[in-house]
Amino acid sequence: MIVAIKLGGSIITQKSKFKTPNLQAIDALCALISEYYKKGVRFIVVHGAGSYAHIPSKEYGLADGIRGDDGQVHFAYVHSLCEELSTLIINSLVGKGVPAISFHPATFVIQKNKLPFKIDDKMLLRYLKEGFVPVTHGDVVLDNSIRTSIISGDALMDYFGKRIAGKLIFVSDVDGLLTSLDGKGELIREVTRDNFKGVYSVVSGSKHVDVTGGMAGKIKNLMSLKCPSYIVSGKHPNRIRSILDGRNDIYTKFIP
Repeated sequence: MIVAIKLGGSIITQKSKFKTPNLQAIDALCALISEYYKKGVRFIVVHGAGSYAHIPSKEYGLADGIRGDDGQVHFAYVHSLCEELSTLIINSLVGKGVPAISFHPATFVIQKNKLPFKIDDKMLLRYLKEGFVPVTHGDVVLDNSIRTSIISGDALMDYFGKRIAGKLIFVSDVDGLLTSLDGKGELIREVTRDNFKGVYSVVSGSKHVDVTGGMAGKIKNLMSLKCPSYIVSGKHPNRIRSILDGRNDIYTKFIP
């Protein structure tokens, strides 16, 4: 089975503080990936841009295309920040014996009206077939309608969920999907077709600066996928182990 795991920006960075990585969380999560990679699990790793890119992207309005004479420079700057964060992930994985390879969406994704239009994944899938672990992330990309836009890590996860993955794991800074957005709501342990509309109605965004739609953007398409999806806290790696081992634990499971 191929597992696509997203390391959310809220867990690998301090999302409200510009360019502030959570190195302890990065190392703990990469150690877990290494543990299961060595057991034979095939991974695609996706990570959010967190405090590296969301804040400047909002400042420059990059979600709606580049602006002014410095637009291309702003685009390149935000892309470089995404690469910088991705390098931290890559270095941690490689240091733990995982053959991680970077794939930056700015070089293989084109969008149209802010939605994925063409994702040239041939090389990524070839590396995966050869036993490597592709690592990709939210990024600024070209857009056929508005010149440039932003693809979120969640959009990439949806793509992998439709194309190749047998399981999607979204690692966040909360226990799972909650009944309120203040972090104090009750955990929704399971989302099915029967209760999805009611669950979705309580989700309307994130308290942090997020140019990719916050929590609503994370769950909107999950029920249309062919594989199960999970939202779990990265503060408790054992819960991720439970998902990988097929055990019940504290997390939210989406059953399509």
